[in-house]
Amino acid sequence: MAPPIKEIIDVIAELSLKEALIYLTAKGIYDYSKKGYEQIKKIIRNKYNEGKYCFVPDKKEALHLLEFGKSPQYIEMKLLVPNYRYIDILRTGLLIEQYHKKNTPYDNRRIKEIKMHICNKPNGKYFLKLANLPTTPFFSVIISYIHDLKMKGYSPVFLEEKFDEIVQNWEKSSKFTESTDEEKDIILFCNTQMENKNNYFFILGMKKAAETVENAIDYLEKNRIFSKNKYTSKEIKIKEGNQPRIEVTIFREDD
Repeated sequence: MAPPIKEIIDVIAELSLKEALIYLTAKGIYDYSKKGYEQIKKIIRNKYNEGKYCFVPDKKEALHLLEFGKSPQYIEMKLLVPNYRYIDILRTGLLIEQYHKKNTPYDNRRIKEIKMHICNKPNGKYFLKLANLPTTPFFSVIISYIHDLKMKGYSPVFLEEKFDEIVQNWEKSSKFTESTDEEKDIILFCNTQMENKNNYFFILGMKKAAETVENAIDYLEKNRIFSKNKYTSKEIKIKEGNQPRIEVTIFREDD
């Protein structure tokens, strides 16, 4: 005979999802839809969502997270690394990005709450970097790089390992070009990355900065600075409305 519901709730509230399920099974509780088990079902659902998204969403946020499963960027990442164990944390990042765009006092408070929850988890530093990725303009650049690696025939396991590596390092291996930056600043960044033997690095320029990036990359190409150091560059030029955007990935030729 199962213990009283209050006793069950008190026990599973302190357990991980896996431990809670084992406990419930041992007590002969399999069907959480039974009358009186509504609170048990809610606790299990929250534990599941916390494991999936690194925080417990409310009902409205849970619906948004489901919708983000249809995001083109999320779908592409899922196709590139289908077995990546933390793929759904990218959806948390898309939710954070939505809150950033709204920028109300509630949205900003919720961003802090979600990030604090993530930071308090084991491996929270990595999870926070992963959740932050979709909030940056470099997300599309990184997706493009992983796509290129897949086209070269690298295995799914290799792609997952490479994505893990990028999540850890992308902040120090990327440059968002400001309107005040000059060509020499971009050239210095590239030379520093190559001197450090980094396998890849990323540059992004938007609006006026796009021309500065393009000129700097042209200089490095024409003077064979990339090829002399055994690097290759790839540019993607995009028009966002009437504004130019350039994404550049530079990678070692043996990568």
